[in-house]
Amino acid sequence: MHDIIKKWAAESQEELKQLIFDLCRIPAPSHKEELRAEFCKNWLESKGAQGVFIDEALNVVFPYCDNGGDVTVFEAHTDTVFPDMTPFEVKVEGDIASCP
Repeated sequence: MHDIIKKWAAESQEELKQLIFDLCRIPAPSHKEELRAEFCKNWLESKGAQGVFIDEALNVVFPYCDNGGDVTVFEAHTDTVFPDMTPFEVKVEGDIASCP
């Protein structure tokens, strides 16, 4: 399983970069992460994930087990430390991408 993920990541750098930029543009102050959580849920489902849900704490949960084998867990915070709903634009300089 891990080899498949590593291979996909290596072959999908542009898609991953665009995904990160798209996520950065979605405002998600603490306790108001609904838009970013919905984006993540929809993205997972568009890739074939089934059973994805958003819990009461606005975590995106994708229970996954490969035929009774190991359980794989992916997690990350979706909120930002910025208090308002202003979208951020990603600034790219050479090999470095950043935003506030």
